[in-house]
Amino acid sequence: MEPETTSLQKLAQLLPANDTAPVPSSSVGRGFIAKPTAVPGYVWPTLTVESWPTNSTVLLIEAAGAVGKTAAAQALASALNWPLFRSERAQVGDGSLSGTIMGSLGFTTDYVKLIALGQAGVVVDSLDEAHFRAGAENLLGFIRNILEVSGARIPSERRANSPSIVVFSRSDTAIYVRQLFADEGVPLATLSVDFFSLDSAREFIHSYMDQRFTQIEPKDPSYNIQNLAPIPFRELRDARLQSIAEVIGSADISVEENWIEVQDFLGYAPVLVAIAESLAVKNPMAVPSKLASTKQGELLAEIIQAILQRETGKFKEHLSDRLASSVPADEPDAKWAHLYSESEQCSRLASYAAGLPAPTLYSSGLPQQAQAIYEEAVEAFLPNHPFLKGQGFASVVFADYVYARVSSDTGSAAMLGFDPATLVREVGPFFSRFVSRERHNAAGVPVIPERLAATVISSWTQEADLLRAEFSSSSLLLISDGPCELYCWRSFQSRDKGTQRLTEEIEFEIEDMSGAITIPSGIRSTYITTDSGLVLGDGEKTFAMGPHVWIRAEYIECGATTLRVEPGHRDLPLMSSIGCESMRANNLTKIEADPSTLRVVIDDPHPLLRPHSRIPTRHQFFSQELRMYPDLRTIFLSFRSSVRPGQLAALVAKIDKKIVSGNSRRQSIFNLLIEDKVVSKENQWYLLDQNRLNELGFGFHDFRAGEPSESMLRFLARCRGNA
Repeated sequence: MEPETTSLQKLAQLLPANDTAPVPSSSVGRGFIAKPTAVPGYVWPTLTVESWPTNSTVLLIEAAGAVGKTAAAQALASALNWPLFRSERAQVGDGSLSGTIMGSLGFTTDYVKLIALGQAGVVVDSLDEAHFRAGAENLLGFIRNILEVSGARIPSERRANSPSIVVFSRSDTAIYVRQLFADEGVPLATLSVDFFSLDSAREFIHSYMDQRFTQIEPKDPSYNIQNLAPIPFRELRDARLQSIAEVIGSADISVEENWIEVQDFLGYAPVLVAIAESLAVKNPMAVPSKLASTKQGELLAEIIQAILQRETGKFKEHLSDRLASSVPADEPDAKWAHLYSESEQCSRLASYAAGLPAPTLYSSGLPQQAQAIYEEAVEAFLPNHPFLKGQGFASVVFADYVYARVSSDTGSAAMLGFDPATLVREVGPFFSRFVSRERHNAAGVPVIPERLAATVISSWTQEADLLRAEFSSSSLLLISDGPCELYCWRSFQSRDKGTQRLTEEIEFEIEDMSGAITIPSGIRSTYITTDSGLVLGDGEKTFAMGPHVWIRAEYIECGATTLRVEPGHRDLPLMSSIGCESMRANNLTKIEADPSTLRVVIDDPHPLLRPHSRIPTRHQFFSQELRMYPDLRTIFLSFRSSVRPGQLAALVAKIDKKIVSGNSRRQSIFNLLIEDKVVSKENQWYLLDQNRLNELGFGFHDFRAGEPSESMLRFLARCRGNA
C-alpha cells in the first residue's frame, strides 16, 4: 500500500474480515461490543497513509478531536465483523485487552489466538479518552498488551501479513503508541483521518438531514427538503458552503477549486452539522443563498459553541467517577459541576497557545486530592482539543473566538491572574463580530475596554478585505468626557443582488479609559477624535497609516522613527490627516508620504511635517459633528439610482422604519435635509435632489472618499443648532 490518501472502505479490504461476528458470552466486559453496527447513512472519510511497514501487526489511526473517530471505528468494525472495544468505558491497564476479549467471548475462546495469527481482529476506540481516564502508567500497560495480543512477537512466516488490531486515537496520546513500539523495535502502521472532501461534506449534510427526519417525531418536512426539492436544495447548500468559504478564505475563493484551503473548517463534522441545521428550511428558493455578515458570524459562533459544549460533556463523562472516588461520599458533586466550562476552555486554550502556565484557579474550589486529579486530567486532555493544531490554533476562526471570549470575560482575568487582553496579539477578520456578542450595556450596545478598540478596528478592516467592500468600510473612534464610542460601518455591493448596495454597522461603548489611547501601526479607513491624548505606535520603528485615516486629538505622541502613509488606489488617492494641539515626535527622522496623501493640522508641527501642514479651522476639531458623520453617511447611502432610473431614491418605508427609526441623530439630520429641500417625498419614494445637495457644498460622490468635509461638518453643526 503506497503512502497516499485512501478511503476507510478501501482500508477494510486490506484487513482480515470475519465471516460472521463472534458470539458473546453471558458476561460481556465493559466497553466490549461483539457486533457493532455502523451509524445509518455513515459517510466514509478519507485517510492519509503515513506509514505501512511490512509485517505491521497494529494499525494506528490518528484524528483531531470531533472529526468522528468513534463513528469511523464503528463503521470499520461493522464492515469487518470485528468486535469493538470502547476503551474509554473500561479501566485499561496490563492485560485489559486480552482479558476483556476472553471474558466477553468465553474463556475457551480462541479469538485472541486468531488475532495474534492475523486471521481475525479487533478495533480499539478512544485511546486518548482511556489515557485521560486511567493515567499514563496504566495507558502504557494497555499499549503493551495491544502489542502482545497483535502477534508482534510471532515470526512473520507463521502469521498473516496484515494488521489485526486497529487503534483510534487523538494525536497527543498516539505519541505513546509510537514511542513504545519504537522502543520495542516493532513496526507500526499509521494513518490519519482527514477532514471531509467536498463531495463527502455534501454527502454528510444529506445523510445528517435524512437521520434527523427519521428520528424526530412528529416529522419535520424541513429535514426532508433535500429529497423533496433536490435541485433547489443543492443550489442553496453549495451557495452556503461558498459563502462561508469566502468568509474564512477570501472573496475570490472557489469552494470547488480551493477546497483544500477551507477543509480544516468546512470539512469538519461539527461544522457540517451546524450548516445542515441552517439548511433545514421549508422552501430553499425563498432563502437568501448568502448570509449577511452578522448571520455568518452567528452561524460560526453557534458552530464553535457546539464544539466547546461537546468537549465539556466528554471531559465530565470520563472524569466524574474519578473525582467522586477521590472525595468523601458526602461531598456534593456540585463542586465540579462548573468545571471545564466554555469560559475555562477558552482561558486555558489562550494560555496554551501563548506558551503560558495553565490557570489552576479554576479547580481551586475542589478538595486537594481532587484538584490534583483534575489538573492532571486537563493537562492530558487539553492538547487534543479540536481547536488546536500543535502549539497553535487550528483555524483563525477558533483563535478569534477564543480571544474575543477571554478578553471580554471578567471571570477570566480573576482566574488567569492577569489581564487576558494581553493574550490578544494578532487577530483575524472574525474577532470584531465575536467580541460584539459578549458584553452589553443596558441599551444592548456591545461594551469593550479601551485596549481592545484598535484590535476591533483591525479585525473590522480585515473583514472588509474578505468581503471586498468595493464602496467603503470604515471605523470611527470617539473618545471624550461623555460617552466613548467606536462605530464600525461599511457599504458594499452585493454579488447576489446585482447593483444593490448593502450597509452594515456595529456600535461599541468604550470603557476603562486611560486618558491616552494607543493606536498600533497599520490602521486604515479609520477616523479618530479624542479630547485627550493619543499614542501612535507601541515601540514600532515605523508607524504605518492609511489609506484614509483621519486623526484629531488634544495631544499626540509618536515614538516611531518613520511615519509612512499609504496612498491607496493610484486612480483614487485617499487623503490621511493628523490634527492636534501639540505633538511630540522626538525620534522621527523620516516621512514616507506624498503631499497629496497626508495633511497635518498642527500649530507648531515637527520640521519634517511642515510640507504637509495646513492651517486648522474650528470645524476640524468638532468631535460632536464627527460623531454624527456615520449617520449622515448611512442616510445618503440608502439612496439608489437603480430603483428609479436617472434619479437617486429610497423607499419611504425603508427610511422611516429602518434607517431613522429610534435614532434621534439620524432623525434630526433627515428633517434638515427635508427642510433644505434636498429630500422630497413622492408617493412611496423619498427623492434626492443632487443640485440642492451641491448647494450645501458637498455631493453624493464625496461619500466615496469618506472623510467629512468642512461643508459636511457645517451642515451637521446646523443639525445641532450650532450654526
